[in-house]
Amino acid sequence: MTDQPDTKSESKHDKFLRLSEARLERAVHHILLLENLAGPGYEHFDDEGQKVVDGMQDAVDKVAKAFGIEPYVPPAPGAALTIGTDDEAEDEPAPPAVPTAAAAPAEPFPNEQEDLILLRVGSEIDLAIREIEAGRGLEARAVLMRLMTA
Repeated sequence: MTDQPDTKSESKHDKFLRLSEARLERAVHHILLLENLAGPGYEHFDDEGQKVVDGMQDAVDKVAKAFGIEPYVPPAPGAALTIGTDDEAEDEPAPPAVPTAAAAPAEPFPNEQEDLILLRVGSEIDLAIREIEAGRGLEARAVLMRLMTA
């Protein structure tokens, strides 16, 4: 007897859930491998890094379109971050502006290791927020789960 699921009697939704979870995990893994190329063991020009990011964004936009989801459009610099529908944004006043790092003096980090950890965690949280804003809850969950287990 095998541990393989009985795919003949599997519903289309169950098949979607099974395959999407496995494929998303592999996709996130390979994206993280691309992230490694930005590390100190490699050398690249800015335009080459941008090509990698643009290629990934094009693929994500294509998948979003296939699911009938609007592609992610980053907010304009300085725009307030909102999560929810446009209708909700009209009903509630905008949150007060958060002071920027330039407004308050930055405190030094105790050591370089903590600095690197904070940089990594911050970028992961930013990615999760962007996934939530774009309506991609599964992707946001994967990012946050990876962050919690790191």
